[in-house]
Amino acid sequence: SIDSTIGRTLFFDFGVLQFEGAEWSLKFLIYSATGQDFYASTRPATLNGVDGIIFVVDSRTQCLQHNIRSWN
Repeated sequence: SIDSTIGRTLFFDFGVLQFEGAEWSLKFLIYSATGQDFYASTRPATLNGVDGIIFVVDSRTQCLQHNIRSWN
């Protein structure tokens, strides 16, 4: 994680989750992109080549337009 001077994620956070069974293993490389509109231009580079996305939004009605901007 690279934090800005106000403690916000600057580009992305990164983590690894790994699960193993007797005959299998599963490894997730997890990147958390920034949510602030100011850093929206960094998202394409962070998300380049991903196999899947979990898009988390604020479900409050007043956040709908921000959620739509973030998705687009």
